[in-house]
Amino acid sequence: MRVSLIVAIAIVLGGAKPAPEPASLQPTTAWKVDYSSTSCILTRQFTGGGQGYDFELTLTPIEKRAWLRIGSAEKVRKFDSGDAVVEVDGVKLAEPTHFNMFENTKGGATREFLFLQFRRDVGSTGKSLRLIPARHGDFRLDLSDFPDAMRAMNSCMDDLHRSLGVDPATLQAIATEPGGWALDNVDVPRRAFDLTLFYWVASTGRVDDCRVLRPTGIAEFDARVCEDVKKKAQLKPARNAAGTAIRAPVYEHIPMRIETRISTSPL
Repeated sequence: MRVSLIVAIAIVLGGAKPAPEPASLQPTTAWKVDYSSTSCILTRQFTGGGQGYDFELTLTPIEKRAWLRIGSAEKVRKFDSGDAVVEVDGVKLAEPTHFNMFENTKGGATREFLFLQFRRDVGSTGKSLRLIPARHGDFRLDLSDFPDAMRAMNSCMDDLHRSLGVDPATLQAIATEPGGWALDNVDVPRRAFDLTLFYWVASTGRVDDCRVLRPTGIAEFDARVCEDVKKKAQLKPARNAAGTAIRAPVYEHIPMRIETRISTSPL
């Protein structure tokens, strides 16, 4: 009886499979920061398992969101999306991380991660990043010199904010960002378009300054959209740590898509 028990335990232990290790991606180029009028983009090439990967982190003005994209030569049959597990220095992020998987312009695959609450100060200290997009792999990136790269990105973002007339110190005072959608009461074209606005929300919730940074190409709409926003938008104002309503800037990229549905009636 004792012998049988020992054998059974040995069989159970022998059949247990260790969890697979994440693919280790090592850098092959230096960090590069690209400045533009609407974003700061950090890029680098990595390699792992004999395959190359393109790293791209995009930060846009004002927003706390950040986009991280990992491109590769892999083939992808169709678009996919879901939730991802993300760890920085072995600690899982508490904020939700969404990902998309799609074919890129090179004919390969891009894994795209959306960080809703990206903290630039955390980014300045992290030295390893693990990305686990559901159904699409498990990757650990060596970011041992990431703090240096983030210092360059922070400098880029400060320059970008100043170019828009925003003192970086103003952003530090915002504890709660403005809420609502600027186009809620605005007549918009019944067609797909991309629009980028930069505006200020007063402590009353009204918009008192507005600029079109990226026009839709629909001349009549582009000419009036900011005046309409200033007249019609009623938003929730930003608040400082004491809960007092304060004036704050908003950078908003608006991709408008029109869904077309075809219905058929039985004969």
